Amino acid sequence: MIGTHAGARWLLSIATLLVLSLGMLACSPDEDCAQCTAGESRCSPDQRSIYLCKKLESTGCFQTVSKACLPGESCEMVNGKATCRSEAVTCMSACQLNSRKCEGGQPYLCAKAPTDVCPQWKPQGACADGETCDSSTGSCAKSGCKATKPETEKRCVGKAVHWFDDCGKQGAQIGTCKDTEDCKAGKCVPLGCVPNQSQHQKRCENNAVYWYDDCGQKGALVQNCNASQECRGGVCLTKTCTPTDPKKEKRCEGNSLYWYDDCGKKGAKAQDCTSKEECKNGACVPKGCTPTNPKKEKRCVGNEVYWYNDCGQKGTLAMQCTSAQKCDAGKCIPKSCTPTNNQTTKRCVGNELFWFDDCGKKRALIESCQAPKTCQNQQCSCKVTTQQATRRCVGKSIYWFDNCANRGSLIQTCSASEKCENATCKPNNQC
Repeated sequence: MIGTHAGARWLLSIATLLVLSLGMLACSPDEDCAQCTAGESRCSPDQRSIYLCKKLESTGCFQTVSKACLPGESCEMVNGKATCRSEAVTCMSACQLNSRKCEGGQPYLCAKAPTDVCPQWKPQGACADGETCDSSTGSCAKSGCKATKPETEKRCVGKAVHWFDDCGKQGAQIGTCKDTEDCKAGKCVPLGCVPNQSQHQKRCENNAVYWYDDCGQKGALVQNCNASQECRGGVCLTKTCTPTDPKKEKRCEGNSLYWYDDCGKKGAKAQDCTSKEECKNGACVPKGCTPTNPKKEKRCVGNEVYWYNDCGQKGTLAMQCTSAQKCDAGKCIPKSCTPTNNQTTKRCVGNELFWFDDCGKKRALIESCQAPKTCQNQQCSCKVTTQQATRRCVGKSIYWFDNCANRGSLIQTCSASEKCENATCKPNNQC
């Protein structure tokens, strides 16, 4: 019997050691696979879920998971533990967490600070100039803004992703993030997100454009929109504008030029560049153009004047217009200028010559320069580089023509029985 008991104790010891060994092989909170501390819990930012550290059966590792509270409940920290508690019991008159409203022209958010017993309406700051509180969303929106793009950008509303239009108004819901995800910067990201892309998305804030990382955190300032612009969809756009000049400037689209008005809207096609030309910076220029004049003409870029060379390439800054001026046709002019002479100066706009008044505004078209001529130094001109560029018929004779289409020396006169065709004397072939 003693031997039997000793053998049993020996087997029990071996089994115990085996269990302990297997336990040591499993993941523990101190090992690399542990992303949190076992039993740890906290409330989600919107207080609608509990973030709980638990061991996953699939991996044997500890990981933070989300457990949603029931409708009518919110998460509270009780004795150091996150707990879903009924709002109806403790907060009968409280607002619904994360709801919004307008009051006195100011947006309010229903939020709950760590020291609050119940959710409370909290002011979100006065709307910026040119904005009002939109009662349908409880958020600031641009006054008189008419949305043209209902799906401008994605934003988070709690754990749901919604479309927002170009006036900043909330639209249709796209989806809802999983229990193991947070909604940040309009996308679902893993809980405890660590950003790896600091310039993920541009967004508007107080008429300025900022970078946001891929975890939804605001970063560096990109641009402050000026007084004539408004920030929409992460871009500074010209405010509601009524065009007065349908042919303000030409811009390239493919290998063609189109007119744009003084509100930046595309109009009619101005011209197609030839097969020997390419469209650059609002002009048809010879392919493989080598600039010889770095200061051929001045053009406006925003409220600044830049030099452009004879190949249509932007060069150095020529002038910065003041706040009391506007840039028009390559000049800084007073914003409130009344012209007295509509034919003050001639200027090139692309490959066309226009009159400009004494306020610097473009007026009547003088001439459209035809190839091979280009508009340079306030006239249609061509620089002769090849005296015998092409042969052409003039009556019954063949002449040389230079690269500017000027007739040169006589090559040959066709006989009485011949005709000149395609720069060649050919028989008349008449009976």
